Amino acid sequence: MTYQTPQQEELAELILVLLAQRRADASICPSDAARAYAASNDLNDWRSLMEPTRDAARILALQGIIAVTQKGRTLQADGPWRGAIRLKLV
Repeated sequence: MTYQTPQQEELAELILVLLAQRRADASICPSDAARAYAASNDLNDWRSLMEPTRDAARILALQGIIAVTQKGRTLQADGPWRGAIRLKLV
């Protein structure tokens, strides 16, 4: 699976940067990446970035780079994700 937009690719890179700044076993919320992207691009509405951020996370998960978790349980990369999720390096 490839990125559909340059924004998705930038969000994926940002997810990896944020994870690299954390402990090896730490995770982030997709909103962390959306907020950081919005701040660095002078955008006011980070919430509109949540779907592209989740799309970027899905691609990273399908590539085996990150894991997507919910309540401590790893979710399928290609499965439906509902509710709050966390992202962490594999």
